[in-house]
Amino acid sequence: MSAQKVRRVRELTAGWVDEGITTPTTAIVARKGVIVIDEAFGNRTPNADFSPLQHDSIFTLASITKPVTATCIMALVEDGRLGLNRPVRDYIPEFRVDGKDAVLVHHLLTHTSGIDDESLTNPFETHANDDDLPPRDDNQHPRIHEYLIANYDVPLSKQLGEEMAYSNYNYTLLREIF
Repeated sequence: MSAQKVRRVRELTAGWVDEGITTPTTAIVARKGVIVIDEAFGNRTPNADFSPLQHDSIFTLASITKPVTATCIMALVEDGRLGLNRPVRDYIPEFRVDGKDAVLVHHLLTHTSGIDDESLTNPFETHANDDDLPPRDDNQHPRIHEYLIANYDVPLSKQLGEEMAYSNYNYTLLREIF
């Protein structure tokens, strides 16, 4: 493998992150079972106060998990363990503020909940440490716990059920339900 091309991959990837073309990212390049690049570029968040991304950092998979999440939810519906027309607050009691008591499970699935990801709170900016958070279940990742807690009280930004607005938080809530 060309050392010049390996350097070029590093330069391009670092440049894309530095210029804001892509978010912090990792790159791994291998040939014939030999890893020649296994590096991280940028900080964990856009906020410069956070530590650099590590090659083994955990990423939220977001969009690619939606088909699996929706399938799990529908399997629970089919088994009679979950209702599509039941309020989300029946499963997540903290989800009650500012009209959220009317949000139903099917609103989360169809992105018609009125939740807009752009209006959500970034938990990395609101919680300096876990001391100010309520306790979490042992099987819940701390960052997911922070994300959920930080946004339970954020008001709906769109009219419930009237407009489809793609929202990762909808599916984070669905994963919390099952």
